[in-house]
Amino acid sequence: MKLTIEYKILDLSKRILCISDIHGNLTVFQKLLEKVNYNKNDILILLGDMIEKGNQSLKCVQYIMQLQLENEVYVICGNCETLWEEIVDDSKTNELYRYMNFRKDSIIWEMVREISVDIFTIEDLMYALPLIRERYHNELQWLKSLPIILDIPQMTFVHAGLQTSVLEENKAEECLKTDAFLDQPSSFDKYVIVGHWPVVNYCKVRPSCNPIIDEVHKKIAIDGGNKVKNEGQLNVFIINNLMQFSYDCYEETLKIKVSKDQEESSHSINISWYDNIIEIINEEGNMYFVKHKSSGHSFWISKDEVFIKSDGSHCYDYTNYNLSLKQGEEVLVYKENKDAYFVKKNGIMGWMKK
Repeated sequence: MKLTIEYKILDLSKRILCISDIHGNLTVFQKLLEKVNYNKNDILILLGDMIEKGNQSLKCVQYIMQLQLENEVYVICGNCETLWEEIVDDSKTNELYRYMNFRKDSIIWEMVREISVDIFTIEDLMYALPLIRERYHNELQWLKSLPIILDIPQMTFVHAGLQTSVLEENKAEECLKTDAFLDQPSSFDKYVIVGHWPVVNYCKVRPSCNPIIDEVHKKIAIDGGNKVKNEGQLNVFIINNLMQFSYDCYEETLKIKVSKDQEESSHSINISWYDNIIEIINEEGNMYFVKHKSSGHSFWISKDEVFIKSDGSHCYDYTNYNLSLKQGEEVLVYKENKDAYFVKKNGIMGWMKK
């Protein structure tokens, strides 16, 4: 894929709203814009991965295309948006068919349903593709036209990351798929704002879905894990006059009130999927006592949170962090066991004891 860069000079007296990884979650995207009172005086920048994983990908694209006609909206390409290539290229039909069998919440499935074609075999898909290309020509051309980098004098916007400040020397694939950008040794002269990698993956002690600002290396990560993490949220990173930063978020889940005060954990660990190898040391009932390989931290974990692969034992996303809570506060609830609720307060997740 060819690297494309869009250079712009923006009016910094306006409020800039930056959102990444909507993932076909149009309802939450619209409610987030409403929450922050988005209007025609704002500049909206979308960092890619608008589609896939949610069930409103096509409507999300169409909604954003209309927004661009009415307001000042800049959209860059994410790795999910490159699916247009497989839809328009007959040589990639086999690859597209395998992908469709893997991911049922996809823009291609939404297109198939709208043209009322059943896809059971690759021959069915070959029949449907010309119809899709004709009906959704404008949407596919729009996806194709998205730049990979948006650069303004004050900062750079890219979906996943950069390897160098010399923008033209970056590779398109790395801009779209660099994982753990904040952990890379690169440093920049002006802020680089990215999505792609849920920020909770960076958290080693307590899990947070809030944007992370690395002032030393000039990097900002804003992906709240919407539609990727069970406890994810859709973030908006706000750039106000004089380059002042703030953020807000939106998610839909149950809220409850805290029944009693709770102190924060003095020691805790947060484990994400890319660093989740553990050693099982002991077991008792439905619990394992395990040791996290990379950190050496030991803890008890439910057996249904552990799975085995060829390289050993692993655990799903896990934390033993207890939030600091005050009676009467509201928290978001995601799951519970006999002893506690797993909740979120101000973007930070942890356990609330019953």
